[in-house]
Formats: sequence, structure tokens, C-alpha cells
Amino acid sequence: DFIVDVKTIDSLENWSKHVANYGYHRQQAFYQSGDQHIERFYGRDSRKEFVFVVVEKQAPFEAAAFTLSPETVGAGRDENLNALLELA
Repeated sequence: DFIVDVKTIDSLENWSKHVANYGYHRQQAFYQSGDQHIERFYGRDSRKEFVFVVVEKQAPFEAAAFTLSPETVGAGRDENLNALLELA
């Protein structure tokens, strides 16, 4: 089992900039947290792999799959928690 998030991008070379600029590490952490809650609700406790499939917006429309490091996703979880605490 895995979760796929499809993103479009101007150039695959800019992937790391997009992660930082658009908060993809926070998005991944958010989606995985939601999935884990659903899994627990249904009595399953599995952690799914998370993959970003990134496609260039212009020809030749190159594509690649990327994963983020556990440390990067952990930072995203921390940022999400801080944002929720600020909202509360």
C-alpha cells in the first residue's frame, strides 16, 4: 500500500525548491496523519509509503518519483502541530 501525490512542475531540477516553497513536507505529514487515523478506526495499523509523482508542465513532459526523508516529513509534522496550536 502507498499514497501517491501528483504534482506538476516547470522543471524536475526545481523539485527541492518546490518542496520548500509549497510546503510539500507539511502536506505529506498531513495526509499520512489522516490516513493513519482512518486505518486505526478500521482496526488496521499499517504505515503506507508516500510517493510524489512529479510531471513537467511542458514537453517533453518528463516525470519522476520522489520521496522525502523521514527528517523532512518530521519537520513538516512539527510545523503542522505548531500551526494548529497557533490556531487554537
